[in-house]
Amino acid sequence: MKAFLALVCILMIATLSWAQLDLEITPDTPVNIPETGGWFDLLLSLENTTAAPVSFEAWIDVELPWGFSIFLKTPIELTVPGGFITSHELEVYVPSFAPAGEYRLTAGVGDYPSTIIDCDSLIIIKAGTDGLAGDLRGWQISGDFFTSLQPQAERLVEAFPNPFNPTTTLHYQLTAFSPVNLKVYDSAGREVAALVDGWREAGSHEVTFDASLLPSGTYFARLTAGEVTQVQKLILLK
Repeated sequence: MKAFLALVCILMIATLSWAQLDLEITPDTPVNIPETGGWFDLLLSLENTTAAPVSFEAWIDVELPWGFSIFLKTPIELTVPGGFITSHELEVYVPSFAPAGEYRLTAGVGDYPSTIIDCDSLIIIKAGTDGLAGDLRGWQISGDFFTSLQPQAERLVEAFPNPFNPTTTLHYQLTAFSPVNLKVYDSAGREVAALVDGWREAGSHEVTFDASLLPSGTYFARLTAGEVTQVQKLILLK
């Protein structure tokens, strides 16, 4: 399957004129690896060519000389805002016992394996030993493979003041561009306020909860950001 996807990528590079995402690998010339193996650097650049957010998966695999493919980076889920541009430096290690021959490293974005939005490839030429055709050990890749774009530990930092009367400010932190939903419920589970519903950039955010028309009591602010949900207890004293 991966070898087939690599072929699809080659055809796409030759024919694709527009896509939601533009993915490029630098260098665009073959990389030569000596018989002793070694590291090489590459730059992976990604651009959202539209004005709207795009959700997708990203991955890297390498096709071996005998046609079999292995993942160097398994698919990860990402979302980027409209017009977003980013570049990431990676290092790839080819082991000494990798058989001599031509390898194709391919980075792809889309919905693996059914849809490829864009992809790019790099040829690796390994010199020396014939090695063992079935020996897949030792390949390594290091660096930030878009991991800084993944939603992580979103947190509702605090509500201040708390207890409060009649307003309090809710502070929350996002580690990546994420869909955010922030609502407040009473102690019976009834929704009393919808404070945030939409996409927000990474970073610190705050929103005011006005309980002027609500009675004293205990309330709960429920934050959902990406796949993370957290709850903050609020005390209204009038």
